[in-house]
Amino acid sequence: MIEAARRHRVEKTIVVGTICSYPKFTPIPFNEDNLWDGYPEETNAPYGIAKKALLVMCQAYRQQYGLNSIFLNLLDARQSLWSSRQFRSSKFARNSCLDTKVR
Repeated sequence: MIEAARRHRVEKTIVVGTICSYPKFTPIPFNEDNLWDGYPEETNAPYGIAKKALLVMCQAYRQQYGLNSIFLNLLDARQSLWSSRQFRSSKFARNSCLDTKVR
């Protein structure tokens, strides 16, 4: 998908991450900085690691080819982060597409 977006000169690509990428014992509420703090929970590890690899791929494509991509990490809705302004996912996704600030 990322290579196809580059080849077809897609203006902006949104890639969805997962909570499964976070380490097994991440403190709650989750923080983006916790993503690389350890190995994911074993039953979700292959999926979580694949999503982390996709994040790194997006960063590399941005650096090498200038691909404009957003990696949107949707967290567990039960966490208090959903009520904070930086993690209102639908508003964040919409504003990311429009290049506006999240309010």
